[in-house]
Amino acid sequence: MTSRPPMRLHHQSILRSRLSALLCLTIASSAIVAAAAADDIDFNRARELYQKSQRGQSLTSDEQTYLERAKEAKRKESESQPAAKSDGDIDMRRAKELHEKSQRGETLAPDDQAYLERAMKWREQRMKALADGQGIDWEKAQQIYQKSQRGETLTPEEQAYLDKAKQARGEKPSANPAAGKDASGSNLDMHRARELFARSQRGEQLTADERAFLEKAKAAMQQGGGARGGPVPEAKSETGLAPLTDLAEKYQGQDGGLYGQGQNQPPPELAKTAQAETARIQPLDAEGKPSSSGKIVLLSIGMSNTTQEFSKFVQLANPDTEKAANVVLVDGAQGGQTADRIADESAQFWSVIDQRLTASGVTPKQVEVVWLKEANAGPSGGFPAATEHLKDALAQDVAIAKRRYPNLRIAYLSSRIYAGYATTALNPEPYAYEGALAVRWLIQDQMKGEPKLNANPAKGEVKAPLLLWGPYLWADGVKGRKAGDLVWKREDFGSDGTHPSESGRQKVAEQLLKFFKTDPNTRTWFVKK
Repeated sequence: MTSRPPMRLHHQSILRSRLSALLCLTIASSAIVAAAAADDIDFNRARELYQKSQRGQSLTSDEQTYLERAKEAKRKESESQPAAKSDGDIDMRRAKELHEKSQRGETLAPDDQAYLERAMKWREQRMKALADGQGIDWEKAQQIYQKSQRGETLTPEEQAYLDKAKQARGEKPSANPAAGKDASGSNLDMHRARELFARSQRGEQLTADERAFLEKAKAAMQQGGGARGGPVPEAKSETGLAPLTDLAEKYQGQDGGLYGQGQNQPPPELAKTAQAETARIQPLDAEGKPSSSGKIVLLSIGMSNTTQEFSKFVQLANPDTEKAANVVLVDGAQGGQTADRIADESAQFWSVIDQRLTASGVTPKQVEVVWLKEANAGPSGGFPAATEHLKDALAQDVAIAKRRYPNLRIAYLSSRIYAGYATTALNPEPYAYEGALAVRWLIQDQMKGEPKLNANPAKGEVKAPLLLWGPYLWADGVKGRKAGDLVWKREDFGSDGTHPSESGRQKVAEQLLKFFKTDPNTRTWFVKK
C-alpha cells in the first residue's frame, strides 16, 4: 500500500502546480496578444519589402506603410515576450553565449554549467507553455523533428504538425529549399549537414549518428551535384587557368590584374583615397571616440572557410612581437553564412558578431577594419550570372557592415582559395576562380561612384567602407603562380576538397599576416610603432 505524503507537503505541491500553471497561462496569453496584434501581417511579405529597401530599391507608399506596420507589430511582440531577462534573473543572452561556448568544446565553470542548465530548463517550460496555448504536443513535435533530421521522409500530416510547432516558436515553416535526396529518395537536411561538417572541421567530435548522417549527405551531393548547382567536375591538381594577378590573355572577355588593366595595386586616385582613409584609423574607446588607451578592431566577416582561416591567423598574429598591442582581432565569420545569406541585416549572423565583440571586450563602434571573404553555396548559371549574383550580395554585405559599425573605414576583400580538388558542388571551379572577378567588379563600381557604395556628403551619408583588395589567395593548384610560392596540394584540403585542412589554414593565415605587416597602409596601424 502506497503511503500518502503529509498533508502540509501535499498542499505545497498543489500550490506549486497552480503557480506553474498560472505562469504558463501568463506566457501563453502574452503570446496570443502579440499574435492578435499582427494577425493581418504577412511577415514573409514584410521581409521581402525590407530586403527590397536594403537593395536601394524604392518602395511605394503602400509598401512603406505595410513595412512600418510590420516593424511595429514585431516591436510589440518583442515587448510582450522579453528575451533579455526572464524567469526573474535569467539572462538568455548570457545563456546563449554559454551554450555556444560549450558547443565549441570549451569547459564551463561549475556556476556557468548550472546557469546554462537552469536557463535551458526554463526555455523548455516556456516553449511548452506556448505550445500548450496553441494545442501543440511538444514531445510529439520534437519526435517528428528528430525523425526529419535522421533523413526519414515525413508524411504530409507530420510535416504540417511540425510546421505548426515551428510557427508556435516564432520560426518560419520549412520550405526545405536546401534539402537533398539520398539514394532511396528520402529528403536530407543539407543545412544540418553543413553544420555537422563545420563542426568536424573545427575538430569537434561527432556522434556515430552524426557521422553517418554527414556521410549520407556527402554521398547525396556527389550523386546529385549538390543541393544546388550542376555536376561536380573531376578533381584536378591544376586547371590551366591563370591567376588573376598573372593573367595576360583575357578570361571570358576580362583582362588581368586585381584592379583591372593588368594592375595588381590600387590605381593612383584609389591609392590616394586609401592613404587618406588609413590616416583616420586610430585607437577608439567604447563609444567610438579617439583615445590613447583605446582599441583598433580588425573583424573578419565570412563563411566557414573564413572562420577556419582567420582563427588560425589570430593564433599566429597575437603572439607576433611586431603586432601593435592595441589591435584586437575578432573572428566574426561563421560556418554556412554565405554572401547571400548574410545580405539581410536581420540575419542571426550579425547578432552573433555582436556577441563575439562583447566577449572580446570591444564594441561595434571600435570596428575600423574588416577582412571579408565570401562566396555563395552551390552557384549555378555560369559566367557572368553567378559572378554578378555574388557581387550584388557582397555589395549588400559591406553596406550592412557600415551601418552596424559606424567607424568602419576600410574593408579588405579576398576571394576563394583553389577549388580544383572539390568533390561536391558547394563551390567548385571555375566558380571559385571567378569569385575574384566579383570582388574586382565591386571595387570598380565604388570607384565609378555606384550610389549604393558611396557617400553622399550633402546628406552626411556613408553607405559603405572603402573597398580594397586584401591578399589574393587563389593559385592554380600545384602549378601555383608567378609571385610568391603559394601552391595548393590535395593535403591542404579536407575530405570535400573545398574547406582547408590544417595545412591549408596555415597557408592562408601566413598570407594574411604577411599582408597586414607589409602593406604600406595596413602596417601603419597593424605594426607596433
